[in-house]
Amino acid sequence: MQLFKKIIISLVTCHLSLVATQNAQAFSVHHDFIAHIGIFDAGRITFEYGLTPKNYTVASAIKTNGFFNALYPFEAVFTTAGAIKNHELKTASYEYRLKSRFNRRTKELVYDDHGQPVYIITSKNDREKKKRPVALPQDTGTTTDLQTAFAKLARQYEQVNFCDSQMEIFDGKRLYSIIFRNEGKEKIEKNKFSPFAGLATKCPMHIDRPVEDGKACCGKSPAKNRFTFGF
Repeated sequence: MQLFKKIIISLVTCHLSLVATQNAQAFSVHHDFIAHIGIFDAGRITFEYGLTPKNYTVASAIKTNGFFNALYPFEAVFTTAGAIKNHELKTASYEYRLKSRFNRRTKELVYDDHGQPVYIITSKNDREKKKRPVALPQDTGTTTDLQTAFAKLARQYEQVNFCDSQMEIFDGKRLYSIIFRNEGKEKIEKNKFSPFAGLATKCPMHIDRPVEDGKACCGKSPAKNRFTFGF
């Protein structure tokens, strides 16, 4: 499952970047993609993004295909909805639903008016639990969910054509940083895996676990990773 989480992270960042080329007050985008692992057609991915002057929505989904589906059937749907206040994107709800051969899992985060999670509803095989998020250090700044972070980045690039940014991601249990760096232009060649070609801005994304007083806080979080995508 970790492998497919990485796939959807990298693909969602890439496809959100397509939204940055739009220049309208309200629009929606829908994309369908194929995920390749080596020579294998491993999965199907859909991505939707909607924006109005006051609200936004982000939805992404992945499902294994062919040999991978026979070996490890898996599908996941991620949805985020929020409001745009004072030019800032504030999450109102975040939900994911995962289904594998033997398990079904869901998680929903409900947020306050400031875009901070106030409670979490989780379930495994229809057994539901409701709990509060773990306490964050007092000096923690504004946090957001991962899909909203990608939406913020696409919006930023549309406005200033630059992708340097750092955001704190909090899922109610884990707190970690994502760091985007603008590394200039790079030419992308069309190939059998992608129809896109031309000059793009190279924007690597690092995932880091924050450190508090020399110790990582708030439970385990993703190890440091690097994903590169382009605008």
